[in-house]
Amino acid sequence: MGADIKANREPLLMVDREKCSGCAACLEVCPMGLIALDSGGFPMEAGDREMPCMGCGHCVAVCPLDAMEHTASPLEDSPVVPRELLPSAEQVSWLLKSRRSIREFKQRPVEEEKITELIRTASCAPSGANVQPVEWIVVNRPETMDCVREVTLEWIKELVRQQHELVRNIPVERYLRDMEGGKDRLLRGAPALVIAKADKNSIHTRQDIEIALSYFEIAAASQGLGTCWLAQVARVIQFYPPMRELLGMSDDDEYYFSMLLGYPKYTYRRVPKRREPRISFM
Repeated sequence: MGADIKANREPLLMVDREKCSGCAACLEVCPMGLIALDSGGFPMEAGDREMPCMGCGHCVAVCPLDAMEHTASPLEDSPVVPRELLPSAEQVSWLLKSRRSIREFKQRPVEEEKITELIRTASCAPSGANVQPVEWIVVNRPETMDCVREVTLEWIKELVRQQHELVRNIPVERYLRDMEGGKDRLLRGAPALVIAKADKNSIHTRQDIEIALSYFEIAAASQGLGTCWLAQVARVIQFYPPMRELLGMSDDDEYYFSMLLGYPKYTYRRVPKRREPRISFM
């Protein structure tokens, strides 16, 4: 998403001087310090700066008069925040505290339109230098979910045969017995599996993926959907090439994590007790 001011012939910023009040908010919020004021007090690109523009859109988002546009954030693609729809602090607190890791799901598919909207929301998550590296794989066809289970079982059986250290201290025999007996200990009967991935050339890829999935999880909870972070599938992707092949992932997809998604079978009425936070104010 970054844009090099010096390398672009066309200007990145467009200022409507009839609307601009010269408040300089755009100048102050620009993370890279790429905006200056011209002799008339209007914003302009500071062409002597060496740092590249991240295309974060702060300058457009902060302008109170819609006087600023950026090639990466045209006004028509930068909606005004409907403040009346924002939740209160108490509502946000209860949403976060009431979230549960869901492992029992209704046998009801999640609408693809709803999943797409959740991913669009998660795409607004912050990322290092605004690179926005996260891409998504959604497994929601029953036959593909079955293949994920089968490939995972193949891998576990191979680990058992090798007496691999990955299965040395876990009750793998019970796991295999349950899976082969029809008890889904892997995907828990979820109708969908969501995988966030990014290639190895990004800046803070692991953190970007975790933040994006956290956004996705909370957005899903607001829609009455349940999620569960799933390390097992990520581990199979890491160590067993057939899973990577099944999911269409390349060797450049170095970072990834998976999450179950579906409609919860049960409603949780209470917030379980958590230990008191350990805080150090300096």
